[in-house]
Formats: sequence, C-alpha cells, structure tokens
Amino acid sequence: MPAIQLGERSASAFELIGVFGSVGSSISHVGLTAEPCIVRKDDLVPVIHMGPPLALSPPAMINPSVLAWLPLSREEEEGLSAWLSDMSTRQQSCQYVALPSEERICDPTSKRVTGWRFSCAGFVNAAYRDGASVQLLVNEEDLPDLLFESIHEIWSHIDERVAQNEIIFRSLMRRFGICGAGPWKILAPGFLIHALNAGRGALPYSPIGSDINFP
Repeated sequence: MPAIQLGERSASAFELIGVFGSVGSSISHVGLTAEPCIVRKDDLVPVIHMGPPLALSPPAMINPSVLAWLPLSREEEEGLSAWLSDMSTRQQSCQYVALPSEERICDPTSKRVTGWRFSCAGFVNAAYRDGASVQLLVNEEDLPDLLFESIHEIWSHIDERVAQNEIIFRSLMRRFGICGAGPWKILAPGFLIHALNAGRGALPYSPIGSDINFP
C-alpha cells in the first residue's frame, strides 16, 4: 500500500502496475514490475504480465498509469520470485482466459497438469497467493457481478473496430470465456489495485463494482 497515479517513484521488483483503458478511469491491465526501477509517467518499464501472451522472460516493456505496492517480507518476496521462475519454464504452456481468471489444464487420463490459463489479473492474483502466500482478494464466486457495460469499459483499450462493434466485441468475450447474457463475476484488474491500496489489514479484499476504476 498505497496505490498512486504516476508522477515518479522508485519501485521494487514485483510491485503492481496498472494501465488505464481508453474510457474514463477504468483499469484495463495489470502486471508486476520485473526488477527494481524508476517508474515515471510516460516511461516504459519492464513488466511481467499475461499479455496475452505470458511475458516472463524476457519481460514486456509497458507504460504504466498506476503503481501499487504491498511491503513483503523476505520470505514472501523469495516465494514470489521462485513461483515466477518456475512459471517462466512453463511459459509456452500458458494461455489467456478472462473467465475464470485462472484455470489448470489437466490431461483427462493421467490428470497431470499440462497447462494453465490466466487473465492478466488472474496471473497477478495467483502469483501473490501461490508464491508469496498472500491472498489479495476474496474467492472469485464472491466477486461483484459485472454487466456488459463494465466489461466494455475495462476492455476499451483494444482495437477500435472491435470495441465499437458490439457483435464483434461479444464474440471476443466468448472466445475468452465470457459467455451468456451476464452479469458475470470477473476478476477485474482494478480490483487488485484497490486491494493493495486498502493495505494488508483489509486482505483478502472484497471489491465493489466501481472498483473497476481508480481512484
């Protein structure tokens, strides 16, 4: 904690970056700083994120809008680093999905895990939970219901032709697991920004629908 809109700040590794969409103050994307760095408004920084595709090694270069952080113990930071290192060896087995925010793909016969699916927010949430043993949010079934309008706002940064055509946009939603008429319980990127902004004492954070935006 807390979360800030950027001017300039020295960031540690594994701090949370958020990117505004093209509509209002909705957070469209999140990732983790790949290394200690100076984060300035309008500058590119190295970020570990589920793009798609998953970018771990090498990281992606992203221009963040918001930075949020949670002071981690040495043990938590080492666990998070080890989890990310392990996932970097599985990078080719990871795919993008929006709903559910994370999912293991298992061989139907052996039940062995053969791959993973994550949204950008699902990847960050899993990294903190499974790596650092820090539960940032309540379970997915306890997240607020989001309507089509909210999802459209979150994904407003995608190709303009897609964003402005509802038929094409809904087809994209179905491709990433958001099917039916809704509403849907989706782990929105902004929920994670608000979780870190609330601080450790408020974790696991229970977001409200307006938390798709920041501040």
